[in-house]
Amino acid sequence: RSTANRFRLLKLHRWPLLVLRLMTCALLVLAIAGPLLVAGDRGLRSALILLDASLSMNSEAVKESVMRHAREQVAALNEEDLIAVAAFDQSARLLCDFTADRSTVERAVASYSPGYAEADFGDALRWANERLAARPSRRMLILVSDLQATNVAGLEPVESSGDARVIRIERPSSVNTSPGEVAVRSLGGRIEVASALMLSEEGRTEIRPVSLGAGPLSSLSETTVSDSGASLSVRLVGERVIAGRLTTSVADGLGADDSRFFVARLPAEAPVLIVQPLVTTANHAEFVEKALQASLYRISDASQSRVSDRLPGDAGGPGRYRAVICPARSLDKNGVVAIREYASRGGIVVVTLGVEDGGLPAGLLEGASTTSLDQLQRVGLLPPVGAGGDDASDEQGVYTSYAAVRFGAARRLDTSEGETVLRYSSGENAAVRMAIGRGSLVLLGFGLSGKDTSLVRSPVFPQFIEWLTEGAGRSPVVAYHTSGRAPASSLLGGARRLTRVYTASGPAREEEVAATVRSLDEPGIYRVEREAGDLVFAINAPTTESRLAQSTEQDFIDRMIIKSAGTDEHAPAESRALWWVLALAAFLLSLVELVYCSIGLRANRN
Repeated sequence: RSTANRFRLLKLHRWPLLVLRLMTCALLVLAIAGPLLVAGDRGLRSALILLDASLSMNSEAVKESVMRHAREQVAALNEEDLIAVAAFDQSARLLCDFTADRSTVERAVASYSPGYAEADFGDALRWANERLAARPSRRMLILVSDLQATNVAGLEPVESSGDARVIRIERPSSVNTSPGEVAVRSLGGRIEVASALMLSEEGRTEIRPVSLGAGPLSSLSETTVSDSGASLSVRLVGERVIAGRLTTSVADGLGADDSRFFVARLPAEAPVLIVQPLVTTANHAEFVEKALQASLYRISDASQSRVSDRLPGDAGGPGRYRAVICPARSLDKNGVVAIREYASRGGIVVVTLGVEDGGLPAGLLEGASTTSLDQLQRVGLLPPVGAGGDDASDEQGVYTSYAAVRFGAARRLDTSEGETVLRYSSGENAAVRMAIGRGSLVLLGFGLSGKDTSLVRSPVFPQFIEWLTEGAGRSPVVAYHTSGRAPASSLLGGARRLTRVYTASGPAREEEVAATVRSLDEPGIYRVEREAGDLVFAINAPTTESRLAQSTEQDFIDRMIIKSAGTDEHAPAESRALWWVLALAAFLLSLVELVYCSIGLRANRN
């Protein structure tokens, strides 16, 4: 009997009631789980592929790797997904907008071309976020980069409106890791180039000269030589101005080849005559001599200057020198005649007005006058045209060095003849140049001794003396700058023509390019033709760009704030609506269960 009772209790008589209770419990569990109800097509994604196009990516091997990874990401997406492709360095640029057309995407990937600027991850990510924020749900950002450590370390947290996928490119050996200085000079009919990039026979890095073929400089079109693991290409680009590219073929300690563009103005082999009066306390000769030696790499013991206490007596005497520097007090009547005769034959004369000088010698410049400056402690110099950067881009401190110059005595020059070639920071004329015959006379409103000015102890003084002895801008000015930081306003101001002479990708060539800032992004040798005087300058890649370590993908992700993919401002409202649907369904089932139970009880009573 007990066994029969147990089977009777286990027998289910109200299956509908059990089903209702199970359904109610299931709905309550689903409601507690908090499901999201997202409108739209869940399979459609909007993906933005962001490609790093900075200097460190600018090699064929890295470029191919970037495009290969980009194509792999495209292939991994669904055919109906919308894809946009963009590249960035200091700014981002769209290669193709969101599209499902894979041929358009492939053309965009194939057009990827890294440049010579540094990468700005912050601006690029903010730009990408704005693009993605305007897209429907299921957004994705795919970043392809080498993730240079210093760029990532300086990245402020950036919000990403979607999933983020980071692909790090492993970078092989790159160029310009430690480019050394290159010095050039002419000697006995030969051109000699020296640099620490050229290894010695024992494999040590030391300064070694390489001699190019003998002959007149005018016949130098282009010469290429190899020595001690270095390849050197040199050509003449102006009157006694040569330019070239030096590339090592032996890897350095960082496992990379080095390359550097250089320009140099070759002085005439004749020395500079420095006139130094015997009775003086302002000895400018020692400062000028040191500056002349410092401006050139001393491959030989040949002196670059001669010092005399007076001008040679005959008018033709100074013709033995490439330039003459003399204080105004050393010029008597005969000296003025000799100087003007020397200049008329093509010579360069620099006359200084130091603390021990009086007025201008009679007959030197007609109608010229001088006025002593007051408040000298507030007066500096502006750099000569082409000598350095502007206030916003002064990577070598040239502008600061000139502005910090102070004077023991300084004079403002006023003359109706000639042209102003140098100004004080207060705007007054500091130097004027007047053409005399085939040569020129430069009048300087201050002296060149330690008693006259602090300029003689400045790091820019050798360059300043070189500028003076070349006619204060009469010859082409040479300068060095860095890609991405070249002072375009001063380099291209008044440019009539910009020519690219050397490039990193090919041999020497003459290629006219637009005189714009963008043209200066590519390292190489450039020549600017302008009324103020021609300028030849070298632009080299920044050395720090290729020395930096790489961050990991996780380091980069940690600096981003990732929103949940597919969420937007409507998602919370849609989620709450689904909660209420589930809760209402459970409540209705409970009512049905209650009614069912009531009907069952009545049936049992009857």
